[in-house]
Amino acid sequence: MHVRNAATLSEAVLGEPHEVLLRLLSLALLLGFGWLFRNSLRKNRRLTADLTRALDEASLARQRSDGVLAAIGDGVSIQGTDFRILYQNAAHRELVQGDFVGRFCYQAYDHQEQVCNNCPVARTFADGGIHRLEKRLEGKEGLSHIEILSSPLRNAAGEIVAGIEVVRDISLSKAATEEATLRSRFLQRLIDTIPNPLFYKDSAGRYQGCNQAFLDLHGLTREAVVGRQVEDLAPPELAAHYRQQDDALFASGGIQSYEEQVCCGDGQVRDFVFSKATYGPEKGPPAGLVGVMVDLTARKQTEREIRQLNLELQRQAAELAASNRELEAFGYSLSHDLRNPLSRVSLAAEILEERAFSQLDETGQYCLVRIREGCDSMTMLSDALLRLSRLTLSELKREEVDLAAVARRIFKGLTQEETGRQSRFIAPANLIVEGDPQMLGVLLENLIGNAWKYTRDEELARIELGRREREDGPVYFLCDNGTGFDMAQAGDLFQPFRRLHSQEQYPGAGIGLATVKRVVERHGGQVWAESAPGNGSCFFFSLLPPAG
Repeated sequence: MHVRNAATLSEAVLGEPHEVLLRLLSLALLLGFGWLFRNSLRKNRRLTADLTRALDEASLARQRSDGVLAAIGDGVSIQGTDFRILYQNAAHRELVQGDFVGRFCYQAYDHQEQVCNNCPVARTFADGGIHRLEKRLEGKEGLSHIEILSSPLRNAAGEIVAGIEVVRDISLSKAATEEATLRSRFLQRLIDTIPNPLFYKDSAGRYQGCNQAFLDLHGLTREAVVGRQVEDLAPPELAAHYRQQDDALFASGGIQSYEEQVCCGDGQVRDFVFSKATYGPEKGPPAGLVGVMVDLTARKQTEREIRQLNLELQRQAAELAASNRELEAFGYSLSHDLRNPLSRVSLAAEILEERAFSQLDETGQYCLVRIREGCDSMTMLSDALLRLSRLTLSELKREEVDLAAVARRIFKGLTQEETGRQSRFIAPANLIVEGDPQMLGVLLENLIGNAWKYTRDEELARIELGRREREDGPVYFLCDNGTGFDMAQAGDLFQPFRRLHSQEQYPGAGIGLATVKRVVERHGGQVWAESAPGNGSCFFFSLLPPAG
């Protein structure tokens, strides 16, 4: 104890009693206040530590919540019930291009003086629900689309004390959606331009889409088709066939094609060919199938008509062949049977002429001459008919024939019979064809004989045999510089007994060119002529080319 304090204490104790008591009480009071102050100071230190710890924890929680909100990537803001902005995370500030804490949202975002129409936060305050709104924003970088989601923030009593607004930039997804919509419209328009009905289904067999031709065929709307099964659109018996084919395609994959009937919207049942294929990922089961339909009804009807026409044509051809055979047999029989009576008449006329011609008067002599001429003409005609019949009835034997060599031999024979005529024959060194040698010889005999006959009045008869090439094959010709004929009469040229000149001018049986036509037709070819009066004639013919 300090010396001064000790003296004072001693003096106090030794003083008057009431003074001593007073001093003791003062001392006790002083000690009590000191204890109380010390106790209070200790409690304050503990409270300060607790408060500091609580503030630190709150700050940490705030930092954690800020970190979570920042990591979300979406803009988040909190607005009081008076629409004053209480909080914005970094993403929100970037989206709305500013820090607007403390300002009213309708003033900060939309420059309005009152709450905006369709405000999702206002609707949340009104009914306590979660609301969504899409909105367009025009900023420095152009037009953008945002999605706003609002939800209530409640206190422990369940009362709404604020609204949480989450803002998301949906520009990319919006653009992707619009692009997908545009692509879908383009593809729909594309398949609608296809005239054949087209459809596609998912793996469960539900129609996912079709083109306009499919709708027109069934008389349905797109809404009545999409999402439906085949059993909803087709009669049971047809639907069962369609389902069976779909199941087989899903099981095997690849491409499928088959014919099936379809009951159309107008009640008609038509024939179609279905061409279908599966689609989906490279590995795993198919996601669905796509099919195209081709209407075969008209083609099948045409095929039925063609078959009927072919049957009718075959019947007519058989009848014609039978008639031709009968006619040819009749012609052969007639020409053959005429020979005996004709020979007897000719012989009798010849004997009468030799023995009694001088005894006949002028009229009798004239009649006898006419009988002899008629017999000769009938004999020539009978021989021609026999040759024509033999050409029709005989078997065609194909082998190589040199037309040039045959023609030169025929021409040489004619010049030897009439040595006084001036003539020239032109032909290639050889002209090889495939055909019946005897028939082709008859053909050339008639053509060259015809040319020889009609060039008799020319100072120099010119006859030429040759060949020309055409797209459909070679054509052979025999031309002369003779009398010629009017092409208006060409239709009768190859008919039997049709003559363009009188018998007196140019004698003949009238069957030579008909024989030419028969030979050419038996060789599968065609024959025609070109001419003009006084300018000669050209006869053209084709022959069926060798097989193989």
